[in-house]
Amino acid sequence: MIKFVNSRGKKRKNDAPDEVMISRVQELYTSSHLSDLKLKVGDHEFKVHKFMLCLHSDYFKHLFTGGWAKTVDDVFELEEEDPVIIVALINFIYSFKYEISEEIDKIALIDFNTKLYQVADKYLVLKLKEVTSKRVNEIAKECWESEDFPVSIAEAYERTSPTETLLRGVFVNISYDHIDALMESENFRAVVQGTVGFAADLVRVLYQENADQKLEGYKIHCSFCSKKSTYVVDEEDRTLGYEP
Repeated sequence: MIKFVNSRGKKRKNDAPDEVMISRVQELYTSSHLSDLKLKVGDHEFKVHKFMLCLHSDYFKHLFTGGWAKTVDDVFELEEEDPVIIVALINFIYSFKYEISEEIDKIALIDFNTKLYQVADKYLVLKLKEVTSKRVNEIAKECWESEDFPVSIAEAYERTSPTETLLRGVFVNISYDHIDALMESENFRAVVQGTVGFAADLVRVLYQENADQKLEGYKIHCSFCSKKSTYVVDEEDRTLGYEP
């Protein structure tokens, strides 16, 4: 494996961005030097570089190289996007980081990162998806007891497709870890009942965690039902069925 060495001869991790290089790249954005594209979001315009967008985004790479039918000159409109979210996206593209006001509460931080995740997914900025999902996980571990936490779950499921398990998995795993306490919340029970896909994902995790345990009759008690209905696993084909 190739090891990178800085000017002082000290090794650094292969995936660690060079701070000097990042600073130079940020200067390109702030000065608009050599800018060859304007991203237009409503009344806002951001001068950027196609090369930088292509480095991070397969969406823009295909767009600029003719992989898709839509043509782009020197202006590209991001319809229906939030300019605040696009600023965070651009900051990440040029610096591998983005800033959020520390004055907003933790639930608002989750919602911001969820929106940013959605935009990163839309424009195929894969590294940003990874970063935002990790931030949501860190924040949610500290505020899962909030009355508004279930609303964040619903928001995340609304903004992501069923195949996008990275962010959804954060909410499912935290809900699983605190399922007994969360089921006491009327808001959480409403999200379980009304958010498409969430209950199924949660049951799947509950089953997977219990599948290796020697439970009598392979019964898994359902936390969603006050009557203590059970989900029964067939002993032969291990399929999951519902038994009232």
